[in-house]
Amino acid sequence: MSETAEAVPAKGQGPAGDCSVLIVPKPLSATLSVECTEALDDGIIAENESLSVLVRLCIKGDLRRHLCGELCLKLAWESCGSAPEGEVKHWIELDPCLPEDKCYEHTFTLPGSTFQAGDCGTMYCFCVTMSSRMKCEDGRTYTGLIHGFCKELCCIMVRPA
Repeated sequence: MSETAEAVPAKGQGPAGDCSVLIVPKPLSATLSVECTEALDDGIIAENESLSVLVRLCIKGDLRRHLCGELCLKLAWESCGSAPEGEVKHWIELDPCLPEDKCYEHTFTLPGSTFQAGDCGTMYCFCVTMSSRMKCEDGRTYTGLIHGFCKELCCIMVRPA
């Protein structure tokens, strides 16, 4: 397959006559976005409140219809000060039939008590990483071609309940 963005015609004389193949590779593009859906007004939650984080990946371009495998989304957080760090993962199947105007989305819901406030409150900052992979029927796994990250997306303060 040609790696240029131009159509590459291939002609040949086969047993059934004149054959022609047109390959029109267009580059893929993607956007990765993240929203902390609570604490948006003031950035502060109580340690017994849950927090939702929406991760959205939009893939554009004709080649997206040929993608298969799965995406791993990982939401991780660390504290400013001494408090536990953590992470959660979610796998999403790539769908070659996903309409052009749709994106892959997952909302991570972190229950109350996920974050510790301590005596004075604690600040936590989030990041997201993403990678794709292909799993074969024989059990082999191959690293995919889609990788990305968002850093310093949102920070929250967790106050004592």
